Amino acid sequence: MPTIEADLDPERARIEVAVGVVRRGDDEVLVGQRLVRDRYFQKWEFPGGKLESGESPELALNRELGEELGIHVEKTKPLIRLDHDYPDRKVRLHVLEVLSYAGEPHGREGQAIEWVSLTHASAREFLAATQPIFRALTLPHRILITDVKRFGVRHICDRVKVEVDRCATAIVQIREPWMSADERSLFASQLIGLTRESGIDIVLNEAIALEPMPGITGVHLSAKNALLAVKQGHIKPSDMLLGCSCHNATEVSVAQALGADYLTVGSVASTPSHPDGRTLGFAGFTELSLMASLPTYAVGGMTESQVDDIRQAGGQGVAMISAAWL
Repeated sequence: MPTIEADLDPERARIEVAVGVVRRGDDEVLVGQRLVRDRYFQKWEFPGGKLESGESPELALNRELGEELGIHVEKTKPLIRLDHDYPDRKVRLHVLEVLSYAGEPHGREGQAIEWVSLTHASAREFLAATQPIFRALTLPHRILITDVKRFGVRHICDRVKVEVDRCATAIVQIREPWMSADERSLFASQLIGLTRESGIDIVLNEAIALEPMPGITGVHLSAKNALLAVKQGHIKPSDMLLGCSCHNATEVSVAQALGADYLTVGSVASTPSHPDGRTLGFAGFTELSLMASLPTYAVGGMTESQVDDIRQAGGQGVAMISAAWL
């Protein structure tokens, strides 16, 4: 289990920790209860532990899950990388999904372990750093951002129908600031009708004060609207998915204050609309992602083929405009 020991030195380097998400089916993950008698005693967490000197997260996870659960990890993929500051310890979590393993998990160290549903995990008291991990497990790897002026309503609806037919998962963000309220409502209704009971969520790029129409999963805020929401004292409704656009550390802090579920971070690369604009690159994207400690999507010049690269960089996936509809 990730060890959190008393360490009050603020200059102390972050503890590098490998964390494993072991699944059973699509909805259940394996968690364990802490045995260490500290302020986190008996709280629940994902299995894993500290990296030894020169050890990769993959090797550390295989060693730790062997010691804790008696299983041999065969294949993993990155889920999320995040920094978290506890009162007595700073950690950097390298979270990996365990795709295959040998053996039957059991609490080799005497700890309680349980399979918990992703949809009912809040019934237990988890360590704070587990919350973005649960969010990352429930979010898709792609955000498709609409551009009706370039592609037209019919083409976008046809492409969304293809996604639904192939049982894909994605967030479709309606971003049409030039539309009237009635036009946006009609467009949203068309997309909702296509995606009902599918793995596609519809969010509106709007203000947080908006009362979402039935079928809308949530709201995505521009950096300007996010700052306005903070100044007006808004908080995220518990039943709303909230995303925020971020380009720098200040905007990340604003999104955190609002309780955002995810961020789009960019521009990572140059885009046709802004070929000479300032870009973050993958290193800048990773820096803001770690600062956010939230699932982050790379935006700006991204394509679906770069999802794996972004996940290696610590992100959730990609947000696309042009590449979503071509």
